[in-house]
Amino acid sequence: MRLVTNRYAYDEIVEVLKRKYPKRVASIADFFAWSKIAIRRNPSAGAVYHVLSLIHPEDAPILAGALQAHVAFLLTLDRKDFFTETLRKTQLPLRIATPQEFFQVYQNASFSTG
Repeated sequence: MRLVTNRYAYDEIVEVLKRKYPKRVASIADFFAWSKIAIRRNPSAGAVYHVLSLIHPEDAPILAGALQAHVAFLLTLDRKDFFTETLRKTQLPLRIATPQEFFQVYQNASFSTG
């Protein structure tokens, strides 16, 4: 399993931490290094444009980046913008889930194969 994000999403994480948990900002780079989460380039403008009709423009680079990275899961806590009827009806080649939902799926898959 590989964990990836893009620069746009990483910068958003840093901004939220600065606002909500300023003492934790310094540790985010260490966490990314420890967890081996790859930070990729931002998606192309064309890829972002392609998903603008599906999601709020501020979140389009995150969705487009996940699609360009060909990931199986897009993990988010943003229920308002990522768990919409529009995205549910769209047949995306990835599953949008909260981290908790992902770990439940991952844990069940691990136990059933091991």
